[in-house]
Amino acid sequence: HRIEPVGEVRGVRFYNDSKATNTDAVEKALTAFPSDRVVLLAGGRDKGTPLEGFARTVMSSTVHAIVCFGEARERFLEALDAVFDDELRRGITLVGPHRDEIRFTIDGRDARAFASQGQQRSLVLAWKVAEVAVTRDILGHPPLLLLDDVMSELDAERREAFMRGIEGEVQTVITTTNLGYFSDAILSRARVVTIEKDAAIH
Repeated sequence: HRIEPVGEVRGVRFYNDSKATNTDAVEKALTAFPSDRVVLLAGGRDKGTPLEGFARTVMSSTVHAIVCFGEARERFLEALDAVFDDELRRGITLVGPHRDEIRFTIDGRDARAFASQGQQRSLVLAWKVAEVAVTRDILGHPPLLLLDDVMSELDAERREAFMRGIEGEVQTVITTTNLGYFSDAILSRARVVTIEKDAAIH
């Protein structure tokens, strides 16, 4: 059985995925629940499969809790503990969407290799504007947008286009070392705070 619905109890949906007899199959099955809080039952016979990759996938997925059982129980627990201990030792989170590598393409070509600095910056800023829209849809109100020196590699036309995209209900804080990047019209609508020798001068 692959991801077969078997019932619902008090709002909790149950699925039978007993045909997922290897960790790769389980990892693929988890992608079917991109926004659910998943309780994963994992175990059975121990086939000696390496579990480090599986543990990292589980910890970066929507799995809220995992129940380990059977012959493989101890190895599952050890693999999960190892990932957690590694994070504590390094002082960073090793799994999660922030570790994903996002690639942008222009006409099918990798933007990192073929796009100009201005094009690359424009792609990143477009992504940020999209994140603002998604966050607003989820929260019901716009987020606070923080941007660090984003104008230096944009030409005047792109600067104006970007500022039009974020003006309005999105409160935005932008750092810069050159106010010349901003038109008089933009500056007239902004509150400018100058930092000199660790002191803020309004």
